[in-house]
Amino acid sequence: MPIGKSTILCIDPDPSAIWIERRFLRKSGYEVIGASNAHDGLSVLKVASVDAVVLHSQELLDSLLASVAMKQIRPEVRIVMVSDIELPEDAFEIVDARVNKATEPEVLLSTLQSLLSAALVLPFPERKTRCQTTTAAASDGVSLKISER
Repeated sequence: MPIGKSTILCIDPDPSAIWIERRFLRKSGYEVIGASNAHDGLSVLKVASVDAVVLHSQELLDSLLASVAMKQIRPEVRIVMVSDIELPEDAFEIVDARVNKATEPEVLLSTLQSLLSAALVLPFPERKTRCQTTTAAASDGVSLKISER
C-alpha cells in the first residue's frame, strides 16, 4: 500500500486497458489519471501533480521521446514503460523501469511501489546525482534501474 496517496498517470491508446489499470491501482490506494496518448499525457503533467507514469509503448522511439519530454516537465517523475521490446541500456537514463505487456498487474504494482518508495527515501537533488547505475532484469519481465551511491 502506498504511503500517502501517490498519483499515477496511465498512458495507453486502449481505453479498456486504462480502465483496468485505474481500477487495480485505485484498489491499491493510488490516485489514477488516464490519457490516451503521450501528447495528452504531457498536458496532464503540466497541470497535475503526478508521481509516476505508466507508459504503454507502441513505438519505442516515440515512447522514449515522450519520456524525455516528461522528464523536462517533471524531472522527478518515475516512468515505467510497458513494452515487449527490450530497452537499450542507455534508455534507463530516461525510463526508470520496463515491464512486459503480458506481465501480471501485481508485477506492475510492485514495480511502482519500489520506484515510489525509493523516491521517498532520496530527496530529488540527490536522485539526480548517481554514482553508478546498473540494470537488473528479473525473470518476471521487469527491468529496474538500480542506483548505488
